[in-house]
Amino acid sequence: MGALFGLVEKLFEAARSLPAVRRDMKRKGTLRKLLDDPKFRWRSITTLARSIGASEDATRELLVSIGARASVGQGEEMWGLRSRVDAAEDAGEAREG
Repeated sequence: MGALFGLVEKLFEAARSLPAVRRDMKRKGTLRKLLDDPKFRWRSITTLARSIGASEDATRELLVSIGARASVGQGEEMWGLRSRVDAAEDAGEAREG
């Protein structure tokens, strides 16, 4: 009986987390679109966070999960998809205006 109760409890817990999972999936899709824009290889963390309605910390977690990385350059914190940028481009590729 205890095992059945534990299973039901886990199912309810999973159902409660579904809206957050859906929200994060939408946010990841938006981040990918922004970072795939051919006009820019890099986007500021401020722009990315505002675009998805999340804190900068939450945005960083989502960015890492989609294969993005931060620029190692000085100045404003910039992010790009690993598939589009590499360390050699940090010095000054097309950045968000």
